[in-house]
Amino acid sequence: MEIDRDVPLSEYGLDSVYVLALCADIEDHWGVSVEPTLMWDYPTIAGFGNALLELINESRPVS
Repeated sequence: MEIDRDVPLSEYGLDSVYVLALCADIEDHWGVSVEPTLMWDYPTIAGFGNALLELINESRPVS
């Protein structure tokens, strides 16, 4: 199965329970707080990935 980065994640079966688990995994791995609503505001892999990248970059100290 090929995943299209521009297809809404809900079409791949993403539901609210999985969103909560995924946000917790991201927080554990990257050390950033991710509100579950971010996935609904940016419902595609491309959109969510870009929003997540911004959060990660904002959380890093400036050298």
